Amino acid sequence: MSEIRLQKIKVKNYRSFKEEQTFDFPENGYNKPISIIGYNNSGKTNLMNAILYGIGEKFVNAQTFEKTDLHNLDTDNQIEIKTRIDATPYGQNQYGPQSIAGDYTISTTLVDNEIKSSISKSFFGANKHYQIFYINFHNIKEEISTKKTSWGNLTSFLAKHIKHIVENDAEMLAKKTAFKDNTKEATNEVLNGSQLDGFINKIKENYSKNLRNNNC
Repeated sequence: MSEIRLQKIKVKNYRSFKEEQTFDFPENGYNKPISIIGYNNSGKTNLMNAILYGIGEKFVNAQTFEKTDLHNLDTDNQIEIKTRIDATPYGQNQYGPQSIAGDYTISTTLVDNEIKSSISKSFFGANKHYQIFYINFHNIKEEISTKKTSWGNLTSFLAKHIKHIVENDAEMLAKKTAFKDNTKEATNEVLNGSQLDGFINKIKENYSKNLRNNNC
């Protein structure tokens, strides 16, 4: 997987941001997570969304932004998000190495009383070659939710990251069969001879014969 690093972002007129504010990020040698911390309603989520737009993780088309995205809902306050990205190449073509690295500008204009969005340099789907991972701790319950007991319906980066760790952990995979057997054995031991065990067996019998059999 190729690497991507956001060097700088400038945000202007986007939601809680009015005057242009610049955020510089650490160089490659800074091998630690980066946290955005602040009081409630201080603009953390707005900055995170600006970053996601600015690195191509959130798609930008002509209708991406609305009046509610403008600072103070004022149409004179047109949005401008500028990012500078450093990244390793993800491929090669006839023009040389392919990379998402470069400067990007997202902006809005008022056309026939409608907000129109544009980006000066398209990502061309290049961001799919980079593993972008972040967690919004405001929504931590949703972030860790898988919605199902299997991996069938993952709804967050964190859930997908957990899945990736589990599926590539040799130690856990080696114990997977033992875990299933132990779980089944423990369940049978608890249920053995209980009313619930009899009820479950009746359901199994009914299910195997005829789902409409109400004698169960």
